Amino acid sequence: MEWLKLTEDGEIEIASEEVKLVPEMQALLTLKYNKGPKDNDGRKKYRLKSELKYLYLVYSVKSPYKDYSETERRVEALLDCKFPHDWKESDELVALIPKFLKGNQSKFVRLLATAEKSLDKLEGYLNSVDFTERKENGDLANKPKDVVDLLKTLPGLAQTLQELEQQVKLGTVGAVKSKGDNEVGWMAMSNPTTKKIKDEDDDETDDK
Repeated sequence: MEWLKLTEDGEIEIASEEVKLVPEMQALLTLKYNKGPKDNDGRKKYRLKSELKYLYLVYSVKSPYKDYSETERRVEALLDCKFPHDWKESDELVALIPKFLKGNQSKFVRLLATAEKSLDKLEGYLNSVDFTERKENGDLANKPKDVVDLLKTLPGLAQTLQELEQQVKLGTVGAVKSKGDNEVGWMAMSNPTTKKIKDEDDDETDDK
């Protein structure tokens, strides 16, 4: 279930009344939490709106900065929300983040997020590879062949992740079924048999 949605005016708001039942969300909705220089009694909830926007930009799969690293997403979100450079997430907001991630994301979205974090680490590794570095015994610490073999696996992995991300955004992930009505694993997206399975399902439907 989506917790936050984007309005036509480009603002972020709570997607459903049910989300307000979450205790961590209730903490951000209080008048006391929202009191500020431009909102003396907290009723305008400027703080809530800006922090939900930050939450969406950093953690939502539909964020325009989804392809950025986590650090880059935070930087862009701070700028977009017009937060001061020394702004920090409040304890209340920090407490909401894991609930938001778990409640707003399917297992496929969480899997995608985990894979993307791994790619960020892989990118850092490749950027730091030094082919002149040697071990104590004189052997190369980073063998060129190992790095080349690793690079060969990246195109297929990148394509699979892109396809998974697109299906997640469209809400169609897991829609492909086998004959026994069992979901085909997400790794099967790049498998040519996936189309055959779907075609067979369509034929069976036509015969009924």
